[in-house]
Amino acid sequence: MTATEAFSVADHIGGVVHDIAGGRIEGISWGSRRFYSWPLPQERGVVSASTAHPIAKPENYIDYQDCHDAGRRLMLCAGVAEYKMTPGAPAMQLGGIDLIDLATHRSVWQSSIALWAPSGRAMTQNPFWIEPTATGLRAYFMPDDDTSTLFVFDTVGP
Repeated sequence: MTATEAFSVADHIGGVVHDIAGGRIEGISWGSRRFYSWPLPQERGVVSASTAHPIAKPENYIDYQDCHDAGRRLMLCAGVAEYKMTPGAPAMQLGGIDLIDLATHRSVWQSSIALWAPSGRAMTQNPFWIEPTATGLRAYFMPDDDTSTLFVFDTVGP
C-alpha cells in the first residue's frame, strides 16, 4: 500500500469526512473555525485544493476534535472547549457533540456531554465513534493522549 497525495491546503485540516451523497470531501480547520468542502472529480484523480473556499463556522462553543459522516449529507462532530470561571482558576473543560448539515455547514443539533475521564479531560477531547444498537446508541471515546483508555457508553432510546 502506497499513499498518493490528492491535494494540499495551507491550513491544518482535521475531521475529514467523505460526503458520499454530496460527492465531496469535507474538512475542518485547526480549532474548527473554518469548514472546507472539496468536490470530488468525476473520474478518479487529484482533487483541486483551489476548488474549496473556507466557510466560517458560526457556532464556537466547542472546537471539533473528530468528525464522521452521518449519512443524508450530515456530519457528526465532537469536541471540547476550556472555560475559565475566574482569573487564575483552573480551566473547566466542556465537551459536546454537534450534527452538521453539510449543505449549509450549520449545526442542526447540539448537545453538551457532561462526561470526564479520570484524568479530568472531557470525553470528547479526542477520537470518538457512535453507532446504533438495538435499544439506542453506543458511544466510544478515547480522551487522553499517549496512554489512554477506551470508554464505552450505552444509551437507551425512547
